[in-house]
Amino acid sequence: MNKYLARMRAERSQTLAPDQPSKPSKDPFEGFERRWLCTEQCLDMLAGVEAELAGACRLAEPEPSAAERAAWTTAAATLVEALDPARPRGDATAKRWRQFCADAVRFAKQGWLHRARAAGWSMLELFGGDQAVPFARVDCAGLILLLNGNEVVWITGRAAIIATATGTRQTYRRQTIDPACVVLIVEIE
Repeated sequence: MNKYLARMRAERSQTLAPDQPSKPSKDPFEGFERRWLCTEQCLDMLAGVEAELAGACRLAEPEPSAAERAAWTTAAATLVEALDPARPRGDATAKRWRQFCADAVRFAKQGWLHRARAAGWSMLELFGGDQAVPFARVDCAGLILLLNGNEVVWITGRAAIIATATGTRQTYRRQTIDPACVVLIVEIE
C-alpha cells in the first residue's frame, strides 16, 4: 500500500469520528418562546386592524333609503325587461349579448345595483356604452358591459372589485362618463 494513501485514510478516520465536538452546540429551541409571543402579538394587532377597517367600510357605505331602493328597483326592472337576449344591440355577437343580459340580471338580483347607487354610481356608469360600437370601446364601457361572466364582489364610490372564474380579483376604477358619446345600452339599436 502506498504510504500517502495510508496517511490519508488515517487522517480521514480521525476527522469522521472525533472524540469531542469542536464547539458546544446551541439549544435549537432557544429564543423560540420569544418569537412565538411576537407572532401572536402581530396576529392580534392585525385582527384589530381588520375589525377597524370593516367598521370603516360599513360607515362609508350608507344603506339607501326605501324610496331610493324602490326607484332603483323600478329602473332596474325596466332596464332588465328592455334587455332582450334574442335581440343583440350594437356590435355585440349573440353569445356576448346573452352574457351581458345575464350579467345585468345577476348584478341587480344580488343587490349590487342598490349598493352602487348608494355609493353614487349613475346608470350610465353601470349600463352605459359607446353609441356606435359599445362592445368594442372599452374606454366608454360601463361596469356591467365589462363583467363578461365575472362577478362583482365589492363596490365603493371609486371602484368595483370583480372576481374572475380563476379567482383573480380585478379592479374597475370608476371613470367620468361623457354623456355626449355614452348612452344606456338599451337605447342602442
